[in-house]
Amino acid sequence: MKQILSILFLLTLASFGASGQAWTNDTITMNPGLSQNVYYQMSSNGSVKNEASTNWHLALSLSISDSASIFANHGAGNEFTKVYNIHKAAADWNNIVLGDTANADALYNGSESWHQGAFNDNPNPSGFHFGWGVYNPADNVIRGDSVFIVRTGTAHYKFMVDSLVSQAPYTWHLRVQKFDLIGMTQTYTVVGAPTYSDRLFAYFNLDSGQDLDREPAIDDWDLVFATYPEEVFGGPPPQQLALYAVTGALSNKGILVSEVQKMDVDDAFNDGYNQFWNAPPAKAINTIGWDWKNPPMGPPPAAYTMVDSLSYFIKNKANDIYQLQFLGYGGSTTGEIIFRKRLLGSVVAVNDVNNQIEDYKLFPNPANASANLVFTANEAAMANITIYDFNGRAVKSMNKQTSNGLNAWNINTSELANGTYIIHLSVGDGFVKEKMTILR
Repeated sequence: MKQILSILFLLTLASFGASGQAWTNDTITMNPGLSQNVYYQMSSNGSVKNEASTNWHLALSLSISDSASIFANHGAGNEFTKVYNIHKAAADWNNIVLGDTANADALYNGSESWHQGAFNDNPNPSGFHFGWGVYNPADNVIRGDSVFIVRTGTAHYKFMVDSLVSQAPYTWHLRVQKFDLIGMTQTYTVVGAPTYSDRLFAYFNLDSGQDLDREPAIDDWDLVFATYPEEVFGGPPPQQLALYAVTGALSNKGILVSEVQKMDVDDAFNDGYNQFWNAPPAKAINTIGWDWKNPPMGPPPAAYTMVDSLSYFIKNKANDIYQLQFLGYGGSTTGEIIFRKRLLGSVVAVNDVNNQIEDYKLFPNPANASANLVFTANEAAMANITIYDFNGRAVKSMNKQTSNGLNAWNINTSELANGTYIIHLSVGDGFVKEKMTILR
């Protein structure tokens, strides 16, 4: 069965200088105390926008494809905004008390996709239930059926979504009541267009009752550097998974990422395919994540160190492929993250909707001792590369089972004579052909 997610297969070159740009160093700063989120574009634009990391509590999705998600700003220690599932229905609104948190479950955002908001972490067997409400296909409205308690600092609020009109202009109707002496229920409306028409989320501050425009336009950024919750193994053996606040990079929708571990960043071009077989899903937004750094191993001024021989490959919305390597991290003292990046090239689109291969790139071409291929497929299947000479004879063939995430194949051409060849790449029932020249 075809998988819905696209799979990016990356084959990179042995002699990078023949076909790619040089490394460019860059630094972003989240400021001391990690008080800023930084939106970043891999192209020359670099840092696109810095935004205060604690000026919001809730993020409201602006696309039904993101499961009408509602994220909470957990922040440092996962405590900046805390969401309690008190297991109460909308009809119980007037009878809910702060003591209901005693038997509540804490809800947290997931870190693998933009549809894993904390308020969606409320399992329900219905395919029309979004964790906080139920979708009615007759009028495209999701109506809230669950009440939550949300803590922001020392303040506590009753919170629910009355409704979401899940079509343009995408309108949220919120119900909020602060646990204070006044005890007054407030209602708020957050409308997607025009202010948020090209954003992933509209943001909301419960303390001020204001919605916020925090993001750049959706096509203007590739990564956001932020602090977010992640399950991490910690403590002495036997280690257990626990939820920690980590600082790292999450990728925008439409950005494909994979990593190569325990391999020199240049050797990764040659035989990185041996490392890619267990790569995470291509669209997992935390593929870069936080674990490119090691914590200080002693008292101050001990510093963070970078994980050895680790790099990331990023395909942006323009179909350009970049390599990224982290060089330094200042922690909460400076908030600086230092890295280098380089452009590898662009892929060529395959204009056939029935082809499992969506795009590809062969480089370097002409090749010397090796050639490499970049291609995006829309299913996991056995892939084959066969090289034919111009007399139609197969001179080389290789097979590999594809996997979710980036996979690297390097083609050893050292035994081929100078001349022109045809590379035939097939994935499932789809295929592409490309001319390759060997020149030494």
